[in-house]
Amino acid sequence: MVEHECPHRVPRSILSASREEIPEPLELTILEGCLPSDLHGHVFIVAPVGNAEFDNEGNPILLNIYRRINQLNQKYDNGGNTFMNGDGMIYRLDFNERGKVKWMQKIANSPDYIVDKQIQKDRNLEYGELLKFRNLGLVRFSPLLGLRNQLNTAFLPIQFDGDEPERLLVTYDAGFPYEINTETLEVKAPVGSLNEWIPA
Repeated sequence: MVEHECPHRVPRSILSASREEIPEPLELTILEGCLPSDLHGHVFIVAPVGNAEFDNEGNPILLNIYRRINQLNQKYDNGGNTFMNGDGMIYRLDFNERGKVKWMQKIANSPDYIVDKQIQKDRNLEYGELLKFRNLGLVRFSPLLGLRNQLNTAFLPIQFDGDEPERLLVTYDAGFPYEINTETLEVKAPVGSLNEWIPA
């Protein structure tokens, strides 16, 4: 087998992500050139940004989450965390004002995200260790509550008769898709119910 040297390295910054939310549109500075005058609409992106962890005092650890995950993997060598696992961060680029672009980002806050966050914070919760979610490879799991729906995979636009405009779903490979509010990026509701999602 012939080994080839790769002339370019992947920047380490690709493994770091911020969990900071930007709930109000933030105007971005265009550093060079200008936007096309006929550019309008929105771009939506979703990506995993790790899971909220808390220090011994119960304060959230939000910065350098992937560096921390990598350190844990090297320390315990259990494969419990990967950079592809984590809460979905929804990003929105807005091109609706001529010559301007605005940016928002928000964690997909499904009900199990909110429950996970509360369980992580409450150190005195009865059955806390059984309720607590943990990273297991590509999934986040609680012995009593089951699999987290991290909504970090893709978007699916939908439109039923009479819908105006199209609606947008955010998905996770192992969970229900949820509709989101495309203006606020809030998670609205799951699509279907458990008894409707059965194997074909």
